[in-house]
Amino acid sequence: MGSVALDRVNNRIFVPDQRNGRVVVFPMNEQGGPAFPYASNVLGKNTLISRYTPNTEASETQTLHTSGGTSYDAANDRLFVFDNPSGGYLSGTRGLVFDATPDGLTDGQAANRILIQPDFHSRETGLSENRLSRAGGHVLDEANQRLFISDAGNNRVLVFDVNADRLQNDPDAYAVIGQSNFSSNEPGLGPSNLSGPAGLVYDTENERLFVGDDGNQRVLVFDVTPENLETGMTASGVIGQPDFESRQPRTDPTQFSPGNMSFDPRYQRLFVVDDWRAEHQSNSRILVFDVHPDRMARMPEASHVIGQPDFNTFERLVSRNRFMLAKIGPNSVDPDRQLLYVVEGYLGGNRVTTFDI
Repeated sequence: MGSVALDRVNNRIFVPDQRNGRVVVFPMNEQGGPAFPYASNVLGKNTLISRYTPNTEASETQTLHTSGGTSYDAANDRLFVFDNPSGGYLSGTRGLVFDATPDGLTDGQAANRILIQPDFHSRETGLSENRLSRAGGHVLDEANQRLFISDAGNNRVLVFDVNADRLQNDPDAYAVIGQSNFSSNEPGLGPSNLSGPAGLVYDTENERLFVGDDGNQRVLVFDVTPENLETGMTASGVIGQPDFESRQPRTDPTQFSPGNMSFDPRYQRLFVVDDWRAEHQSNSRILVFDVHPDRMARMPEASHVIGQPDFNTFERLVSRNRFMLAKIGPNSVDPDRQLLYVVEGYLGGNRVTTFDI
């Protein structure tokens, strides 16, 4: 399962069902829980009982592997779905854009735009303004209608203009972060380089982009106000390392190996899935960091841990307060209700759990 997208206006949650190659839509009640014990609609398949089969072809109505997650654009009632390769049996990331107007949403409807591919049937990889090697994550800046996509295989983040009035099929990115141009993909260290970037979150209030720089064991923070955003830009902050030139492995249980992330704009908190692995344990906890601009340090200690009783425990269990293979994304926090939605796929609980944060 990929990360969920919340529609807080119409009380819906979009849940990527990764292995079945679809996105299921659940109506929510006023408390942020499920209004019904079943989904109302499905995208990427014709019916709610359809699932992915190996001979399925990519098209505008059929998605294959929705591990790339989703983002909802409330300003235009659009859903961005990333059909991402995973497990080595698919190639070529696709970004599909669906009309998600509540009255117009139907099972198996066609996407109306395609990103990262020349058409709805292609699954190319590459290194250019409009191709990726492997998408690691994405986040939407609704106010400025920008889409940031981390290209883990090419060690960079691409920036697209997705304004509804201008967006066409297979658009070019207009800026790249982590590289000096669109034809470079060398991994690196320092304030302007990346190595296998993964999760992304965006701070709307302060116009900051948080990039999980997985290969360098850190999170970089970029000032991406429209007037400052440029190709090859320098990070304004680093979390998880003492300086921009360090990539030390974690030495303290309150530190992390960055996985996917989410952000609470109300209290300026960063939620990070700890991707640390030891004795086949992985993604068994979420760490919480205070990243308010006035208080953020380069090596902050986590203030809280979710999924474990303390910072020194790493149990892999499925229960009310434990999870396995947790996934969160930039849309996983409901800041008004103060809820965190954690997706847990196979081999875990195949569920979405909700935490009061």
